[in-house]
Amino acid sequence: MGTILIATDFSEASGNATQYGVQLANALNAKVNLVSAYKQVPIPISDSVVIDTPESMRVLVQHQLESVAAFLSGEAKVPIGTICEEGLASSAILAAAKKTNADYILIGMKTAGKGIRKVFGNTITKLIRKTAIPLIVVPEEAKYTMPQAIALACDIMPDANIHLLDTFRILVERFHAKLHIVRVIKDDNRESSQVRVLPINLEKSMKGLDTLYEYPADKNVSHALAEFTSIHRIDMLAMMPHKHMLLERLLLKSNTQSMIFETHIPLLILPDLRNRLFHI
Repeated sequence: MGTILIATDFSEASGNATQYGVQLANALNAKVNLVSAYKQVPIPISDSVVIDTPESMRVLVQHQLESVAAFLSGEAKVPIGTICEEGLASSAILAAAKKTNADYILIGMKTAGKGIRKVFGNTITKLIRKTAIPLIVVPEEAKYTMPQAIALACDIMPDANIHLLDTFRILVERFHAKLHIVRVIKDDNRESSQVRVLPINLEKSMKGLDTLYEYPADKNVSHALAEFTSIHRIDMLAMMPHKHMLLERLLLKSNTQSMIFETHIPLLILPDLRNRLFHI
């Protein structure tokens, strides 16, 4: 099944994500490409400052990537390639994804500093805004297990372009996983009847799968999803962010952004391709 692009900055979170990604690639018989970004930075030497060249930085990062690939080769049953891209991490990852025609981008999420990144954003939130490729976010503490139970957080608009659910369906079928389609009811009186009517295009996309429809009630969507995935031992949670214009993004809270900072299991983000400006 194509290619998984794994982004790394050589941190512990990235190390965990690369091991998860390789195991996932083994199960999907997918090629792996490791990508890391580099940029020109000042390096202090004695009392002076020497500006390292982009080429020397590229060589250094390439060497680190090759070391990681060599370490992983013992457990990998699929080819592992390496890619260096100059520039900011999010731009470099997207450039590599386009270059390699990746089917998934996979990235690790650090535990430390989550509070600060909730306010100021990070590489992952930038990727959500711009990616046209499914993105898998792997929390630092998450270990690979074959996805036997997968949940899809259903807040999909009737006019959404959901062709990426075909990719999601293939993933569910490949692992013969139980699928939970979860729609959180935030207001019992107003939403309880309306929320149970799922978009026709979604029902068609998931037809024939081993599916359960769940309707937990909670005013806090991310809290409801976190609790649901824990109680039902979900191995992977999928979400599709809505498109929103800039003013709405500034004023509205995003359930997707909340989940990338709160989830303890891998989060699969399926981009809505109608617009690259997502509500994050």
